Amino acid sequence: YPYVYLDTKSLSHGMATATISWIIFSVLGLPILIELIIVIVILKVLKNYSYSVKDIMNAIITRWNNLKGKNRGNIILPRLP
Repeated sequence: YPYVYLDTKSLSHGMATATISWIIFSVLGLPILIELIIVIVILKVLKNYSYSVKDIMNAIITRWNNLKGKNRGNIILPRLP
C-alpha cells in the first residue's frame, strides 16, 4: 500500500471551520439560524431595490396597526414623519 500524505494546512482549515460551525450551531440553535438565514435573504433581495429605511419602517408599522386584537397586543405604533 502506498503512503498517502495529508495536507496538514487543509486539514487544520477544515477542522477549524467545522469547529466554528459546531459552536455557532450549538449556541444559537436551529430556529435562530433559520431566522438569520431568512433575514439575510430578505436583505439581499431588498438591496436590489431603492427603498429607503423610512419607507420600509412605515410599511411595517402600517401592517402592524392593521392587525386585530391579540396579534399585536393592543399596541398602536405611530407612523414616521
